[in-house]
Amino acid sequence: MEEFKKYLLATTLHECTICTHLRNLGKYTEDLHDTEKAIIAHVKKTYDEGSPRKCMLISILKYRGFYELPVTLLRASLQTAHTEALALQSIRTKELDYPLMEDMMTLLETYYKDKKYKEYCTLYLLLNYQTRNKDLVARVIHDKKTMNREDNYIYLRKNDCIYIRQNYKTASTYGIKKEVIKSRKFNHAISSLTELLSGCNLTYEVKKLTGGFTESTMVKLSIMNNNNLNALMQISHNRGTNLHTMYTSYNNT
Repeated sequence: MEEFKKYLLATTLHECTICTHLRNLGKYTEDLHDTEKAIIAHVKKTYDEGSPRKCMLISILKYRGFYELPVTLLRASLQTAHTEALALQSIRTKELDYPLMEDMMTLLETYYKDKKYKEYCTLYLLLNYQTRNKDLVARVIHDKKTMNREDNYIYLRKNDCIYIRQNYKTASTYGIKKEVIKSRKFNHAISSLTELLSGCNLTYEVKKLTGGFTESTMVKLSIMNNNNLNALMQISHNRGTNLHTMYTSYNNT
């Protein structure tokens, strides 16, 4: 395992990805050099259908690939696990009465076509950056000199804008967040505004524009529709939440 660890550390994989592989393999109690059929049988017996099974198979494949061990059957098993995870995601979305991502994207486009630009920009940030309500209290500015070190801003430039978050729940841990947004539609819409949300009841404002769903439901929706490690790491970065918290608090797959 030490050789495999050195190999992972020498790759361009993100630190969180490496830790996940090592943690998964550390939990695996059987012989990783066993036959593919034996490994598949153990994984099916030990790990729940859906994301837990899929994640374990990904790590095992990484390990066996390094040692040039047979992986043909394991790859087929991973594909099955991925399909099962997607099916479970669909079922649980309906059971939990979550919106469909397709419906939210349609609503987003409707806001743009109807020139409801505040609703469009707010929903865009919820869907693409998994924001909390507080993150959406932001001023739209053209001059950086008007910024202070406490508030949130959307700074307009010629061909894009920068979404700057200084006042959000986990700022003391993750610091200032700056996201460059190049979407033409977003930049056109935001240029007509002076601010996003500003009211006292942010939960009400968010639920009103999402069709009754909270920001917590929206981040869960993003996780369910982007259920792979790289996507989850991006959501973790966007929201300012560590992966463990995301898995225990937001993951419904």
